[in-house]
Amino acid sequence: MNRTLPPYQLVASPKQWQSCLTQLRQENRLGLDLEANSLYAYHESVCLIQISTRDQDFIIDPLHIPDLSGLGEIIANSNVEKVFHAAEYDLILMKRHYGWELHNLFDTMWAVRILGHKQM
Repeated sequence: MNRTLPPYQLVASPKQWQSCLTQLRQENRLGLDLEANSLYAYHESVCLIQISTRDQDFIIDPLHIPDLSGLGEIIANSNVEKVFHAAEYDLILMKRHYGWELHNLFDTMWAVRILGHKQM
């Protein structure tokens, strides 16, 4: 299936975040990735959160959104599958910075290993 996704949505304000959150709450599967500045700081900060749905990609700037608790609710919801690649550090960041407990994880790195492939 070859389809073109719309351009990503940059989410850099609380108002944009509320609109994004409304869309995310309607999904049963999300792809997620977190980026931090751990190579450049003793105590890292989460600098970027990328979330993909079937139809949309969101680039979220957590440094400009003071309340991300709505995402924590989705992260904890076992009815929503969260897809990561090599999730270990992302899980550490979510727990350390936000106190979130993730439920219903699919890690593509582990799926590839379980299937017997050395790399993806």
